[in-house]
Amino acid sequence: MKKLMIGLSFLFLVTTISASDIQIQCDNHIDSWGNLKKIHAKDFSANILFKNIKLNKNAIGYGPGKNRQYEVSILDGRIYMARPAPNNKTLLRHNPTDSDGAAMLQVANVKKWGIYKELDNIDSQDALNFELDDIVSELGCKKKFVLPFKIIGHAKSVTWSMDTDNRRVDTIKNVNIVLEGLYAKNKEMRVKHFMVKGTNTHTHVILPQKDLAGHLQDIILDTGAKLYLPIKKGA
Repeated sequence: MKKLMIGLSFLFLVTTISASDIQIQCDNHIDSWGNLKKIHAKDFSANILFKNIKLNKNAIGYGPGKNRQYEVSILDGRIYMARPAPNNKTLLRHNPTDSDGAAMLQVANVKKWGIYKELDNIDSQDALNFELDDIVSELGCKKKFVLPFKIIGHAKSVTWSMDTDNRRVDTIKNVNIVLEGLYAKNKEMRVKHFMVKGTNTHTHVILPQKDLAGHLQDIILDTGAKLYLPIKKGA
């Protein structure tokens, strides 16, 4: 496990910068596609096709796929389209066809990531959300900000869902994970970027070594996970 963790950490650290005094970029542009009226009417037809979006090497994102055919996660510019399959299997594709897209999609093309801090043990998704609330308070970002984040670490347990037309919830124990998502506190930004009801976050989880991904439902995160935030140009 130790060798796997070192390998995973190196994979993501080679394109990032770590410093104790990095300047966090609070004001981040988020590409947003979605239509609340359509979604409330249970119309999940595509609002954007993947062929029409640009993703840089640091991009993250999330959303329900076209017609709820798959759950969409984006990590480091790579698209994960996950769908439940029989016998507790998951069908996952990375290369969209010309007709693949999303009913709602949020994309942050982060220019540069930096390690903000290592996290203490997190024993639930609620605890993770509270931790992010405290961190954002420390940063002093203005009210109408949207903050992309990425967390790399090891989970004692993680539960995620694929919110497709045949929704499924899965749990796995003792696994390396990457969390990616957006944080928004302002009501307008929370609605626009589809924060989960009752929270300031929308988080997806990727299990790189197992090639799985989905919407985070709960997590027990070991001490030492690294929180990455966007850093200002030139920092």
